Parts: sequence; structure tokens; C-alpha cells
Amino acid sequence: MNGRSYLLMQIEALSEELDSIENSMESLENKELLHAMRVRFLNLFDERKAELVGLREKLSNKVSSERTLSKEWEQLKGISRNCGDLFLEFEGTMLRSSFPHGNEICQVADSLIYYLNYWSGLEWDRFTIMTARGESFAEMTGIIKVRFPDFTVWRLPLVAHEFGHYAISRITYGNRHPFKNIVEEWINLKKPETIMEKRRLQELFADVFATYIMGPAYAATLILLNLNPRDDLAFVDGITHPNHNKRVYCILKTLKEMSSQDDYSGIIGYLEKAWQMNLESSDFAAISKDLDRSDIGKVVGNWIEILMKARGRAKYNGWARTDILIEALNPNFDCSQEQNAECTLPDVLNAAWRCRIKYADEDSYGENRLMVQEINRKALNLCMKIRTDRDQNILHPRDSELCVKSNENAID
Repeated sequence: MNGRSYLLMQIEALSEELDSIENSMESLENKELLHAMRVRFLNLFDERKAELVGLREKLSNKVSSERTLSKEWEQLKGISRNCGDLFLEFEGTMLRSSFPHGNEICQVADSLIYYLNYWSGLEWDRFTIMTARGESFAEMTGIIKVRFPDFTVWRLPLVAHEFGHYAISRITYGNRHPFKNIVEEWINLKKPETIMEKRRLQELFADVFATYIMGPAYAATLILLNLNPRDDLAFVDGITHPNHNKRVYCILKTLKEMSSQDDYSGIIGYLEKAWQMNLESSDFAAISKDLDRSDIGKVVGNWIEILMKARGRAKYNGWARTDILIEALNPNFDCSQEQNAECTLPDVLNAAWRCRIKYADEDSYGENRLMVQEINRKALNLCMKIRTDRDQNILHPRDSELCVKSNENAID
């Protein structure tokens, strides 16, 4: 077998994989999800197929000599890599459809992002999928991935971070995109321009943005469930992510900047104490008092200032609305009367965290697991109620407020 035949064989195999995965899409029973997948995937599949056809014709016509197939191999490698990314995202979509609770969480995540998208003034029209690799944003398809098999509300605020990766190059202020070339600010502060530094800055921006649009719920989720003071990244930057201590500082700084109208002092104090106690127990120093005067502190302060000017209406402002929801989500309380508070999905997630900290935290004894589960059950029911009480088509939300009156049927 010569090199040309060998290459053609791999092209045919990849073409068959594309055909198989496209055919399997039609087996989906969830018609809403099937429509969304067709919108996102079919064009991409057609693009990859066209690339393979072009490469096959080039080889069949013997345009390239037997000895100079390196360009064709590189082209196939690129197509295969793009197909691999597509297959992983398709796998996540099928994973979502295979688990009722997974699809339910993804439906709430879809609605949450559409709500955040509306108030951010952007044009996100994708959907979420599940993956065992954790939350992430797929640049090629614009799809946001949520963690499998976490079917609870507790990590839902993390989708706001992934939405931040989508927003970073699309937010406009005046005639420019202030966050698109985010590394330039770092260069102005005489820091080295590297791809790694740019990625870490993008992660920090996504943290700031998620806190800005989700409020304390994002801070609680990341600090209490995702970051680890005993991890290798606790104080040392990774290749793509900044160290955990730096992320905690940026998130809490954002909350403090937002506290002028909403009093976040209680939740900020709780999270600071929880993080510092864990740092001390792991033999690390407490959060540096000098960090506020560091370069990253200046950059984050500038980001928050621009966000407030460019996307003022996107700033989370529902902390007061969560007061009544705390008792409605109380695991020891059967809601027997109508709650007269209008609430949004971010309100429910913030209230759920307030309720978890208030009722389930048993200090040195850890958390009461049954209470956490009951709070989650009530919060998820209310999230689904909010979602279904408006336009059923999650791709085109009709109600810009996405609000619903919470009542006993929504909570219990």
C-alpha cells in the first residue's frame, strides 16, 4: 500500500464516522434538543465533509506527487482534530438526552444563560451539554458544557463563567471591544506577553464577569465547591488557569465593588473566613494584604469599572429579593401560603446558597446532607417552574424578565 492509498483509507474512515454520527442524531426523541442540534451541528458536519471531499479529489486526481504528501497529511490532521472536538460535543449532547435529570439541569442552564444573555445585550443562541470533563466553553460551536453527573443546582452558577468566555470578545463600549485584546492591559503594566498569560487573564475576566452578573451565588460555588487550598494551583499559576488564591481575591474584590446597593458584607465575610481557615489548615499563608495594590488588583478594578459603564443593567441586583425565598426554600418549612415575591433564576440560585449556609452548615460537624438535598429539590423545582411558566421555546425566550410568582406549588 503506497502513501496515497493509506491516506485515502483514513479519509474514508473519517467520512464514515461523520455519516454515522449524523444518522444517530435522528434517533433523539427530544425534538426540542434535536432542532437545536441540527442548527448547531449540521453546518459544521457539512463543512468537514466538504473538506474531506476536496482532499479526496485532490489525491484521486494525483495533483500531489507520491513524495510530497506532507501537506495533505497535515490537512487531514486538522480536519480530524476538528471532527474530534465535534464528536466530543455531540457525545455530551447525547449524554444530556440519555439522563432525564441531566436534561432537566441543562434546560435550566439554557434558560439561565438566555436570561444572562438578554441583560448582557449579547446574541448567544446555543445550548448546553453534559461532559465528565467539567464545565467549559467550546469556541468552535459556542456550546457551554456542564458537569456530568452533577444533577443539582449547586454548580449551575458556573455556567456564567463559561458565558464570560463567550462575552469577552463581544462586549462593546463605544466603538471598541474593551476586553477582546485583554492581554494589552497586562503589557501596559510591563508584564510579558505570552499565550499562557493571556489565557490566565481570560479566566480571571470570566470570574469577574460571572460574579458581576450572578452575584454571590457564583462566588460561593467556586470558592466552596471548586477551589482547593491544598491543590498544586493554590498559589502557583497553571498553564491555562491562575492560582486559586488569586481567583478568590478577584471574585471577592468584585463583590465588594458591587456592595454599594446590595449589602454583601455577610456573605463576603463568610467566604473569606472559610477560605482563610482552609489556607491556615493547609499551612499556607493567609490572603495577602498587599494583593489589593498589585497589578492584578488594578486590572480587575478597571474591568469592573468598564463593566458597570458598558453593561450596567447586567449587574446582579436581586439580593433583596432572595430574603423571602430563603424561608420558602427552608428544608424545615412547608410553604403553605403564596409567596408574593417575583424572582428570577439567579435569585433562586442565590437564595439556595443563602439557605444552604444558614440551615445546612453545622460548623465543625460539616453539612447536614439531607438538608442540602431538600434545599436542592425545592430550588430545582422552582427553577423548572420559572422556566416553564414563560415561553416553552428556550431558543427564543419571549419574556425578557423571565420572572414568575413563586407559590406553594413551585416550592413544594
